[in-house]
Amino acid sequence: GQQGTLVNISGTQLLIGGNTIQNVTVGGEPVEKIINVSQNYVIVSVNQPSVTGIVDIVLTSDRGSSVTAIGKFTVLQGGKITQVNPSSGQLGTLVTIVGERLLGGGIDVEEVLLGNISATVVSGNDTTVIVTHNGGGAVGIDADVVVVSDSGSRVTLEKGWQ
Repeated sequence: GQQGTLVNISGTQLLIGGNTIQNVTVGGEPVEKIINVSQNYVIVSVNQPSVTGIVDIVLTSDRGSSVTAIGKFTVLQGGKITQVNPSSGQLGTLVTIVGERLLGGGIDVEEVLLGNISATVVSGNDTTVIVTHNGGGAVGIDADVVVVSDSGSRVTLEKGWQ
C-alpha cells in the first residue's frame, strides 16, 4: 500500500497485556492514524514510509509490550499526479488527471477532490482518472487535487486546481 492505505491487522491477544494499542509502526515509521483496536484486530491508515518493499508491522501496547508481524506488509512506491487538464473549471467540466500509481494498490477510484470539493468519478485506473467537476469552491485560489482509491490510499497534487 501507499499513504492512507487502510491496513487490517488480525490475530489474537493483540493488546499484549495492555488496555489499548499506543503505537503502530509500518516499516519502522509511525502510522498516520490508529482507527480501531480490539484483542483480535487493529485497523490503521499508513503514512508513506521512506522504504518500499516487504516490511514489518509492530504493535506496542499502553504498557510498553509489543508484538511484531514480520514481513506482513508491502510498501508500494508512492503515487504521483503529473497532469490535471484542465486545471480549473465550472460545474460539469470533464477533468482528466494523469499520473503514476494513482490507485495505490487498490482496484478502483473511490473519490477525487478538486480543492476539497468531491468530483464525480467517470472512470479511473492506475495512470488516468476522469471526473466531472461538481461546481463550488473558491475561484482563483490554488487548491489540491486528491485521488483516493478503494484501499484508502491518497495521491495528492498540491495546488493543482483553481
